[in-house]
Amino acid sequence: MKKSPSGNEAGANEFWIPGGKLPDGNSEAVIDAAGIAAKMFNTAPLFEGTL
Repeated sequence: MKKSPSGNEAGANEFWIPGGKLPDGNSEAVIDAAGIAAKMFNTAPLFEGTL
């Protein structure tokens, strides 16, 4: 299921901007992982030293 973030997600901050952009201009994505088993996906840091 695809849906746009509302700004009410856990961890959203007061600087949330609608439209999938962060305050610094980077893109943001939100997934609804309910019902997806951890063994069905992988996570990896986007940049060295993160995660």
